Amino acid sequence: MGKYEAELARLGERPLAQLEGPEGLLAVTETALLFLSDQGVQRLELARIRRVTRGEGGTVLVQGDAEALSIPLKAFPLEELKAFLEGLKPHVARAKKATAAPRPEPPKPPPRRPRPPSGRRSPRPKPPRWSSPRRSPLPPLPPRPLPRSREPATLWPYP
Repeated sequence: MGKYEAELARLGERPLAQLEGPEGLLAVTETALLFLSDQGVQRLELARIRRVTRGEGGTVLVQGDAEALSIPLKAFPLEELKAFLEGLKPHVARAKKATAAPRPEPPKPPPRRPRPPSGRRSPRPKPPRWSSPRRSPLPPLPPRPLPRSREPATLWPYP
């Protein structure tokens, strides 16, 4: 067991796949991509990985939503690193699918009212009970005749 594998075991992580090189170890767990090196442990959640590109200064950059994992090219044999990162795709897709919000269920139709059996009439709703006796409405008042004057009516005075 190499020194990086011992560190991985100490972290309690169970790798699904791993790549060990002279200067580090890459491991894929159920939820994260780990890079262990002499500088420490870097972690990037699989569901947050957006792309893998070549970085500056001889590195590979695994970019996430807000953070990135920088892997030196000299830490691993180049062809093995390419194959490992290519094999990362299905793990990332699975993690994204697992963390995606479940689809909301379509709204259920309102419950149907039971129909009365045929041949019977449905009972009429009872009118509300009033606390005071009902009064018949008053008949409308007849219009009043306007007083007649000799002067024309003005709506507003002129200055």
